[in-house]
Amino acid sequence: MKVKIIPTQLNDTEPVLIQAPPSKSIAHRMLICAAIADGESSISGLELSEDIKATINCLKALGATIELTAQEQDDAPYELFRAKVTGIRGLHDKDDITDEEDGLLNSEIIRLNCNESGSTLRFMIPVCTLLFYRQMLKDNQIVRFEGAGRLLSRPLDVYDELFKYTFVNFTHNPDCVDVSGHLQAGDYRIAGNVSSQFITGLLLTLPSVPGSSRIHIIPPVESRPYIDITIDVLRQFGVELQWENDNTIFIPGGQVLKPVNMNIEGDWSNGAILYTLAVLQRDRGRNVILTGLREESVQGDKEFLNMMEKIDNGDKTVDISDCPDLGPILMAYLAMKGGGRLTGTSRLSIKESDRGNAMKQELEKMGATVTVEGNDIYVISDDGLHAPNAVIDSHNDHRIAMSMAVLCSVYGGEIDGAEAVNKSFPSFYETLKKAGADIVC
Repeated sequence: MKVKIIPTQLNDTEPVLIQAPPSKSIAHRMLICAAIADGESSISGLELSEDIKATINCLKALGATIELTAQEQDDAPYELFRAKVTGIRGLHDKDDITDEEDGLLNSEIIRLNCNESGSTLRFMIPVCTLLFYRQMLKDNQIVRFEGAGRLLSRPLDVYDELFKYTFVNFTHNPDCVDVSGHLQAGDYRIAGNVSSQFITGLLLTLPSVPGSSRIHIIPPVESRPYIDITIDVLRQFGVELQWENDNTIFIPGGQVLKPVNMNIEGDWSNGAILYTLAVLQRDRGRNVILTGLREESVQGDKEFLNMMEKIDNGDKTVDISDCPDLGPILMAYLAMKGGGRLTGTSRLSIKESDRGNAMKQELEKMGATVTVEGNDIYVISDDGLHAPNAVIDSHNDHRIAMSMAVLCSVYGGEIDGAEAVNKSFPSFYETLKKAGADIVC
């Protein structure tokens, strides 16, 4: 799908409110915890992005009951849902399973479609082993993870190493991932400079198996805020765990997660994109105000505010080691501000696209010069930006599409593959329109 963005020439001091979408990171974790919990949870404030749909569908395929109802809401451009989640029957009391429910998991291969969601895949790989531990799945059965886009080409070798000395059988093929066997308590060592999603997968699983465990994270520890999100969500479900030191998490085993009644808070990752949009629109005379974000949130991407302040104050070197998802929008903002440098960028190459090089290609269509070197990215735009000299390519990456759309809201432009935003923020273009841009599909 192509979207043409036409910037409007507005000078309107009346405030226009735009609202940050719910946190996808928190939603993934809450849905999974609710599916593991013993009882019925209510999770409000869900936006059904493609990634969240993938997690819901995988949990239902494993036997969780998830009922969605639309919520009444104020003037938000997206539809919110409440999920009533009943934990997977048999994880806690196998005697309560009916013949019909037992039949859900009788296939030789249980297929889970993760679509393009890396969080769904990496979180659910260890979580599914709980069904083998509780003997809901037998040794001759397989949980097969399938996906789309670049998902199955993204690194999973961390699990190859972690599972080598466990009862988990793990096979990673170009078109699927097969898992059987169960995870057991123990001491796990994992590099801190890989995706925190692997650590989260362990954290979501180990409290439910007997025996205490430790996760030793080998420094440097990057993306620690995402680990903190996982710990925070687990604690809301009654799980006890703690940091023993800066790099070791202690997890008592044999815990039963308790059901909750919770609301998903606003998303600082996509909120950073909307905040940039609001700033650029205010520079053009339109009073755009972003709402829906919690300042005391444990989400690490709220650091975006400090990063923008540094850039505005002339310190144009920003380290994104702990929050790599901010890379594309910070590259866009640096291009607007004449240039700068991002460090801690090496993991941008293994996201939905090679984000550093994807943004380089697209920003250079608007007059910037970008150099991608290992763990650093340099952006230069001394002569300023202009309307793109060719159609912008989303690279099938939601953060590329949104970051470039923010620039196009100022300069105009056309984006191909614009539907990539559905991965995390389906109502993004409605929000962009509310902020003052004309959108032509």
